Amino acid sequence: MTCRSLLWFALSLAVLAINLQDASAQLDNAIVSKRTSINSTLVSFSNNIVSKVNDYVNKFTSLRNDMAFHLKSSSETLTQFLTSQDISRNAIGALNVSQQASATLQTNVTASIAVVANFSTIAPCINTKTQISINATFNEFSQAQAQFLTIVLNSNSPFLSTCRSRYSNTAQDLVNQAGDRVQDCLNDENNELSRVSWIINNFMTLIRQNYQSLGNHVRLCSSLGSASSRDEVRAEISACFKGILIYVGPIYDATIAQQFTLVNTMMQLEVVASNNRVKTCINQVTKTYTAMAKEIVPSLNQLFKYLNIWIGLQTQKPIPTAGRRAEYRRAIATTVYATVALPWKGHTVPKGGDGKAIGWMRLVVVWPDSNGSPDLGLDISIEFVTSNNPNIASAASMVTYTTSDLQGAIGGYQLPKLSGSTNLIASGEALISLVSNITVNVNDVLRNISTVANNRLTAPSCMFSNMNTTIDRAFVSLDEASTLIQTIQTSTSSQNTGTLTSWLMMIQTAMADISTYLDQLYTGVVKVLTSGQPLTQATITANIQQSIMVNLAGAISVVTTAEKGLTTTVRTIRSSFEQSGNILNTYSNDLYNALISVNNTQKDYYNQVVSRVNSYQGKITWEFGWGVTDIRNTLSRVNNFVFDQDTTQSAKQLNVSIGVTNNAIDSNALIINTSLQSQLTLLFTGVEAFIQSNVKLLLPVFDSSLFKLAATMSSGGVFASNCNSKYGGAITNLENNMRDGLQKCFNEYANTGYTDSFISEYNMVIREQTRSIANRINFCLNLGSSTSMKVIKMGIAACLTETIALSEALMKDVSIQSKLIVAMINLESLATVQRVESCAAILNHGLVAKAEKLDQLLATCQTTNQ
Repeated sequence: MTCRSLLWFALSLAVLAINLQDASAQLDNAIVSKRTSINSTLVSFSNNIVSKVNDYVNKFTSLRNDMAFHLKSSSETLTQFLTSQDISRNAIGALNVSQQASATLQTNVTASIAVVANFSTIAPCINTKTQISINATFNEFSQAQAQFLTIVLNSNSPFLSTCRSRYSNTAQDLVNQAGDRVQDCLNDENNELSRVSWIINNFMTLIRQNYQSLGNHVRLCSSLGSASSRDEVRAEISACFKGILIYVGPIYDATIAQQFTLVNTMMQLEVVASNNRVKTCINQVTKTYTAMAKEIVPSLNQLFKYLNIWIGLQTQKPIPTAGRRAEYRRAIATTVYATVALPWKGHTVPKGGDGKAIGWMRLVVVWPDSNGSPDLGLDISIEFVTSNNPNIASAASMVTYTTSDLQGAIGGYQLPKLSGSTNLIASGEALISLVSNITVNVNDVLRNISTVANNRLTAPSCMFSNMNTTIDRAFVSLDEASTLIQTIQTSTSSQNTGTLTSWLMMIQTAMADISTYLDQLYTGVVKVLTSGQPLTQATITANIQQSIMVNLAGAISVVTTAEKGLTTTVRTIRSSFEQSGNILNTYSNDLYNALISVNNTQKDYYNQVVSRVNSYQGKITWEFGWGVTDIRNTLSRVNNFVFDQDTTQSAKQLNVSIGVTNNAIDSNALIINTSLQSQLTLLFTGVEAFIQSNVKLLLPVFDSSLFKLAATMSSGGVFASNCNSKYGGAITNLENNMRDGLQKCFNEYANTGYTDSFISEYNMVIREQTRSIANRINFCLNLGSSTSMKVIKMGIAACLTETIALSEALMKDVSIQSKLIVAMINLESLATVQRVESCAAILNHGLVAKAEKLDQLLATCQTTNQ
């Protein structure tokens, strides 16, 4: 070598050394710059954690302040009852429940704020993890760069320039990429911590639901009336407060405690999940680029080796052996494809009245059947038959009017549909039968007498041919009267049955007198016909005493007079029966409509629950399904690395891991959807059971009160109408109170819509977990391809391997998060049932007390008119 050549070579080496030193300085600057950027991002991350912790604390503080004010304002509605003698004890009890709930609220919020503070541990933990990991990675690049300089400076290969140009900027480029990707891990987590804020908001909604319901129960009891309300209303209010004390308070206390436990568990879980997301992301990034750094020097040496082999092969004339030819092809391939492929930098985040039986004595007429009936068929006018006053004809003709009046007293009477507690239907039937027996069978005797008296020229055998039969039927009917009156007495007052019995006894006595006087009249007519004397007034007077006709006419008048009195009594009893029947019929109709209304509300609620199940399951299936799809869609690209010797093992392992991950996602979705179906079905069954059980418990109470009111009206006491006007409306409205109250329980305490936002948002939290897995897989795949330089492929291999660990860690969190959703569904289903149970319980307590008080007031009113 000439001096000139040596000089040129030395000059070239000096220039190369200067350039390499400059490249080394650029790497150091890049590392310093990236560390500065990462430290700045860590400071921002730490500040964001502080901001989020303050945000979370503010949410709990807001819950405490809002719900404490709600409980306090609802408690103030109790003030007017605290000095009420018959309400104060239970009102104080309800006040204690409210105050205890407020105190527990303070304690629970304080405990939750302490849990929130755990989020503050994320920043220092992540800071330490990031610094350690990124320093290790950057050190690897520094070492690789130093070794690279040593190799290049000491190499005399003619291909030094080619090899140097291939790798001189690789370390710096990869350092910049590694720093950017670590910052991406931190910035992505800031978004996830914002989602935790939304989840806490939704948890606050769940807890507020119970505090608001508890306060509303107190307001409901207070809104029933005031301390000066009527007795039955005050009884209802007091019982309502008692229900809150002994029933509602313990239920809400237990439920709210469980809700705070659940929200605290959620926050602890999210602290762990946040750490896991950041740490696994940083692990993936740093281990990926560490692998690349470690591969720079071996790849450089390999390139020198293959290029030297290639030169040797070019200068040798013998045909290369098969082994040498393969080595030659690998060297050429490495040379051709040894270009730096920059990885993709973006992320896509996509009876009678006196109680005695009435005995009727039937007097059998002694007229012989063979001689026909006695008649007045004498061709002569007889005094006091159709003339003078009183006379038989005029007395008997009154039967037309009395029959009409008596029939009018009962005509059009509709039997009640319900008997109530007084056998009202049978009593009504007995009243109709009694009137019918009088107007038909008894009055037939008077109608026959009227006919005989007004037709004196009619042949005797024709005139009285049916008299015995008619009188027999009349006395048979009078014999039945005592039984009928006993039946009527079951639904009316003893005063009415006593009056009824008196009129029937008058009719019975008069009918016996009529039978006696007809017999005497018959005897006189026979004497006239057998005397042989001329048919003169003297003959009539000699054989028939005028007192017979006068007494007969008088007895007939007694019957018609008694029937007039009977008409008045029947009208009174009928009116009482009708009022009682109307009460029962109205109650029956109102109760039927109330039950239909409650059942319709129950059907609507069933439809709501079915719709909610379908909606929730649709959301779970959709988001979890997209998680599976996103991850599955990476398989085709992962499989591209299966056939490359540098990435085949990690690609195959990730392929298996993707299948396991997708199965786990599907399994968690199935667990949540199954729980949704079973728990919301149990929710409806529980709500339905409490509603229907309260209906079954209340109906006998309402029946009893209504039957007592109906019995009061059917008895027709002196104060019946006034008592009805005072208390009847409140009693007949009990079923409507039940209807309105139970519908309120459905509409205000059983609505499941308040859980929608929580399920939707937490569903998205899990969705982001699965999206993160897909994104981290795509991060690896975007680093390069199976034809990239080995430095890149070794990074891809390490990235794919680390993604398996990342996926396992995140799926463990997904499994716990899925269980938390199931726990929330179970708890809120139970809480909803218990809110309905509480609502129905205080309604039941109040209405039972109100009905019992109304019974007492009604009974007192019947004797005192008060």
